[in-house]
Amino acid sequence: MKKILAVVLGLIFSLAASQAMAFSLAGGYTGPIKVKFSNYEMPSLPFALGEGQANGTEDLWGILYVTTILSDDGNDTILWSGGPTEELTGMFYDLDLNAARMFGPLVEVDFVGGLLDIYLDATPDFTAVGGPGVRCGLGCYPTVTDGGLFLSMVFTPGVHGDGTTLHGLIDSMTLPITGHGSGFLAITGGSHQYMFGPSAHQQNDVCTPGAPGCIPVGYGWPLKSEDPMRMTAVVPEPSTILLLGAGLAGLG
Repeated sequence: MKKILAVVLGLIFSLAASQAMAFSLAGGYTGPIKVKFSNYEMPSLPFALGEGQANGTEDLWGILYVTTILSDDGNDTILWSGGPTEELTGMFYDLDLNAARMFGPLVEVDFVGGLLDIYLDATPDFTAVGGPGVRCGLGCYPTVTDGGLFLSMVFTPGVHGDGTTLHGLIDSMTLPITGHGSGFLAITGGSHQYMFGPSAHQQNDVCTPGAPGCIPVGYGWPLKSEDPMRMTAVVPEPSTILLLGAGLAGLG
């Protein structure tokens, strides 16, 4: 029985090691980083002006593709980029519009709630396909959430106003529309949670397909964002490793 347990534990350790080694930052870098990715967004349009609109209904969701991870130390050293054997993709969802206000030509929007999941895939096959009203990750976008769950994050209040988790400012005078947004996220799980954390700050530059510098996207995506997400690459705490080892030793 002990031999069987030893073999099982050995397989667990080997699998964990192989998964952990499947992704790395160049040179084992630790410190501030910028994760650059493109969002393809599906907001509920048109929306009404007013406060306190949050009703538990999803008003914004979309998919994302990570292009590069750079050092955020002023040097912009490329630490990772998607290639023929590895890609990072994901989805964000459950963002609920709470307020919309007019300030001259600008429209300010505040959201509450929200989740963001990123997946690591060894067979790159991302495509921004789909159509209005079709939910990402439920069969229409099998290439977005395939692979293993890399990081899971939760949008948290603090970026603007009480309870706001995602804040946006849209310029209604530009056609197609342009704008900016930002939000804070807490890293809550995923196979590589130990490498990053504990939080991230996302900044969006929004445009509609067809605007200068905005790559056209078909299949009904009305908005696209080029987002840097700032976070920290960390070294796992020794206590975390010791607890994992103690738990497996106890199982043995």
